[in-house]
Formats: sequence, C-alpha cells, structure tokens
Amino acid sequence: MRLGERTPLIFIDIPPAGEANGSATDTVMLYGHLDKQPEMTGWREGLGPWTPVLEGDKLYGRGGADDGYALFASLTAINAVRKDRLPHARCVILIEACEESGSYDLPAYVEHLATRIGELSLVICLDSGCANYDQLWSTTSLRGLVMGNLEVSLLNEGVHSGDGTGVIAASERVARSLLDRLEDSQTGAIKLPELKAEIPKPRLLQAERAAAVLGDRVFNTFPLKTGVSPLTRNNVELILNRTWRPGSRSPAPTAGPRSAMPATCCARSRSSSFPSVSAARRRPGRRRRRQAHARSRSAIRRQSHVQQCWGERGLGRAGAGAMARAVPR
Repeated sequence: MRLGERTPLIFIDIPPAGEANGSATDTVMLYGHLDKQPEMTGWREGLGPWTPVLEGDKLYGRGGADDGYALFASLTAINAVRKDRLPHARCVILIEACEESGSYDLPAYVEHLATRIGELSLVICLDSGCANYDQLWSTTSLRGLVMGNLEVSLLNEGVHSGDGTGVIAASERVARSLLDRLEDSQTGAIKLPELKAEIPKPRLLQAERAAAVLGDRVFNTFPLKTGVSPLTRNNVELILNRTWRPGSRSPAPTAGPRSAMPATCCARSRSSSFPSVSAARRRPGRRRRRQAHARSRSAIRRQSHVQQCWGERGLGRAGAGAMARAVPR
C-alpha cells in the first residue's frame, strides 16, 4: 500500500490457526523493512550488490541481512508452524520502506492501520543481528540516536587564505574545539553525563556470558585492515560499548546514509611555509610510526601536496615533509 507520496509499505494479515491459550484473541506483529543502506565498496571477485550469489548455505547480495530477510523469515516461520499443524495466534506482518532514513513515514501508516492492526500481544522486530548461528539470539536492548548538524560561520563571505590565515580563526578548528566538548577525541568517550545510562545488572551478566561464548568474534568479524585493533581487547567492554554506552561519530558527513560507518575518512591539512625556513632543519622523506592513540591503531595513508614556496624551491617541500612526518603511517 501507499499513502500519497509516502514510501510504500507491505501489510499482511494472517488469521489464527488451531486452538491455544489466547490464540483466538492475541495478535502478534512481525516487523521489518525493505529499504537498504548504500551498497558500498569492497565486494570480492565474483560477488556484487545487485546479483545474488548462493555459496553453500550463505546468500551474498545487498540487503540480505539488513533487512531483506525479515519478510521471508516471517512467512517461513508461520508456514513451518502450519506445516506441523501447530496452533498460532493471529499474525500481522508490517514491512516499511524508509527505516534507513529514520522511519519518518512509519507513524502515519501505523495510525492509518490502527483499526486493522488491533491490540497487540507481542511485537517481534526482525531488524537486529545474531552473533553466530549456533544459538538463538534475542536483542534485549537498543540505543536511540541524538543527531544534529553543526555549522560554524565566522565570515560574511569567503576570503583568500593568504589574507585571512592567522587573522581570523579557521572555522574547521572552531568546529573541532566545540566537538571536543562532546567527545574525547583521543578515546572516543562521550563527556556529557546526560547521555550516559546506568547499566542494569542483568545486562552486565548477559554481556559477560556473550563474551565467553563468542571470544574474539566480538570484533574479528569486522573487515579490519592489517594493523588495526579494536578499541580494547576486553570483549565484555566491547559488547557494552556497542549496546549500553553512548558512542559518537563526530565529525560526520551531513549527507549520505546516517547509519553507515565508512571504510575511509579523508581530510586535508594545510600550513603556511616560508622561504627563510632552512631545508636542512628537517629531513624530507623521513618516516616514522606512532600509535594513533592509546587504544587503537589505524592504517593511515597520507598524500603530500606541495605548492612551491617563493624563494628556494626546496623550502616548501621541507615544510611539507615535516607536516607529513607529524602524521603517523
């Protein structure tokens, strides 16, 4: 169905079957979504986002997990119960098409379908994950999202950097300092106590149990580059970090998918150079490594763009070499 110009929605109403306690009056909703995140890059040879490939018992293609499985899993489960002639309650399946953009159309559909949906006894949200295929996993907690765009404007119009640098603060630096009030740029920890929650004791015990079962699968299923480590090697802490502690991606692009963590971030650094700076003071091309910060290592690629400085040709390059050495490889 589709309401006006809103994104479409799939609604399926399945009557109860057999007799069980309350099955005649209970209604179970099975929820999912059919819209997808962008396909991204990194598909290995023979795989791609738009051509499904079945290898063994695994299906490869865009959105098979998030959240293309929801509708098929719902219908398969109900069909399996009926095939075994087991009773089940009335089921309604609701599949929306704008979840990845914030579910802005979902409330209108829920209100429109309120009479047909009726009173719900249970809602099953088929839009989470499982840590392995050896146990049945259930999501016990979900984090919300607080999001806003920060704009820093210091000038009524742009000026030449040769005129303004050192006279007017760089808007990027002001934005960075403001974001440092929210997040520790070295550790990623959120500083605002208002965004933190006390972790219930049962959730702590569940995190410990999950870490014991999964071991390093907590982090090693991510496509980490060589040399990149998780924020900590304590798997209990990693589970709590992604479930009960506030996380931040600041700064983040204001355009594009809201829920995606891109594989690469590219930033440009600039600094003035002067003809009186001796090239001999710096050794161009020297390389050194240093840890990006205390809790993680990053694979960093740097590109040097040298604009020839007035005066000796090598002086601008010396300054660029010093800048390059300040960034770890």
